Amino acid sequence: MEDYRYFGAILAVLICCNIFLTLWSSLLWLSAIVYGSHKDFVYSARKLIGFCSGLLGITLILITAGCISAIHINLGMGNPESIILTGFVIILQMTGVYYFNYMNLAVAPLAICQVPELLRVFYCPAMLTAKGREKLKISSKEQSNNLRAKVNAEREKLKDDKDLINSDISLLLRTAATNLGRENHDISIYANRLKDEWFDDPKQLLGESVVLLSRYMPYRLAKELHRLVEAEFLESIYVNQLETAGAENRHSKQPSMIADHPLTEQIVHGDFSNRS
Repeated sequence: MEDYRYFGAILAVLICCNIFLTLWSSLLWLSAIVYGSHKDFVYSARKLIGFCSGLLGITLILITAGCISAIHINLGMGNPESIILTGFVIILQMTGVYYFNYMNLAVAPLAICQVPELLRVFYCPAMLTAKGREKLKISSKEQSNNLRAKVNAEREKLKDDKDLINSDISLLLRTAATNLGRENHDISIYANRLKDEWFDDPKQLLGESVVLLSRYMPYRLAKELHRLVEAEFLESIYVNQLETAGAENRHSKQPSMIADHPLTEQIVHGDFSNRS
């Protein structure tokens, strides 16, 4: 009679854990469908995932205990059949534990280190052996080095992207895209293509045809970029002419003739087809 009471208690707790595991896992699954695209979903749901994992672990332990208890109640303690079936249940449980432990050591050693020591044995039973603890230490160090290398690589990439975004060619490309009504278009790919061909400064694009530029970007964008490069070149010449003429006028006391300069007409009327 006492055995039946233990079996009934195990079964009651098992059913309770199984029902709540099903309900909360279903809710987590539905939330993943609705909010799965959110970038912080996994991080925000980590505690609920851990709770469901804990319920699943308890369910596995109770199933093992319930099977062994049922075998002993129905077949007795010392019968060969009882011993064989008990060993079979234990083998099934330990096989699953071994593979789960192997997976945790290989994939999530740092996560195991974050688990409290009292619960760490349930997530990684290998912690009970010196070999398992050494394996966890080595795996954690390797994962830490890999994550550090990945973070450093991302930082270098962000630094390169920032330098590229702040380059003059990228600013001209952004201006050209904005003039064409594509201000939200990503122009970094075109800037990278130009950079790969050693075009690091807008001055290096002078004299290049629209057809050549269109190899690295859409034709309309290449045409607008060509126009902006020509305009910037003419404007720099015009500014230099203004400064030179201003200096000469200050020395000669004569009125400036900059308004009659041909570059002035080109800039005012937007005609950049010819440079002189």
